[in-house]
Amino acid sequence: MKEYNLKRHYNTKHAAKYDMIQGQLRIDKLALLMKNIQGQSSSIKKYHKDSEASVKTSYIIARKIGAKSKPFTDGEFIKECMETASKIFCPTQKQLFSKLSLSGVTVARRVEELGTDIKSTLKERISKFIFYSLALDESTDLSDTAQLAIFIRDIDSNFNITEELAALFPIKGTKKSCDIFNALNSTQNRFDIKLNNLSGVITAQSTVGKNEGLVALIKKEMSTCSALQLMQYHCIIHQENLCAKSVGFQTIKKDVVKIIKFYQIKSIES
Repeated sequence: MKEYNLKRHYNTKHAAKYDMIQGQLRIDKLALLMKNIQGQSSSIKKYHKDSEASVKTSYIIARKIGAKSKPFTDGEFIKECMETASKIFCPTQKQLFSKLSLSGVTVARRVEELGTDIKSTLKERISKFIFYSLALDESTDLSDTAQLAIFIRDIDSNFNITEELAALFPIKGTKKSCDIFNALNSTQNRFDIKLNNLSGVITAQSTVGKNEGLVALIKKEMSTCSALQLMQYHCIIHQENLCAKSVGFQTIKKDVVKIIKFYQIKSIES
């Protein structure tokens, strides 16, 4: 602020009150005013620090609620529990817990913002990778809607490996290879992923047709921009499920049931 502006403000607002104070009294008054300003500054900094901690805690709790697939309204119950506990453990700090914003609407907004941040972080990492592979899994949810999960695994020049769920697409109507390919294209456009670095694809056996399968469509698209030999695999998860269904566990199950019943009887007798 310029000296002229300060002087004009003093002459207009404060001259009549402070011009009569002279000598040591004026010095003491100036020191008192400076001390008050420093106290106000400390209070503002403390309030800002507490407010920042409250917001950070709100984001952390919202993230855990989202990660555990809990209802967003659980945030209000969590806050109530924290306030009750604070009255016992730290009564002098209970006002900090009351400042937490964990309403259902707030938690929903926090989760949405965290999702946006994850998307931007993943996009930044993807821009630095050297090679990447894709895993696609399509299954039907409880509402009888096909959900296509697209996972991406990449490696950068420092051999740092990133593996994330890039997209989850509901596929309504037909579930042909071309529909899955369109969903894959949409994901690539959203994250600005280029096919010239694609090294492998893991997908269901039904999509690896020679001419019209998903892998064939990807190879056709890659032929114009990449010289890499695309590696294709049948989804290992599906193979594990098939193995679990084909292996008989009846003998093991009978032995386990006998052991459990034996201990139950012994515990009752004792």
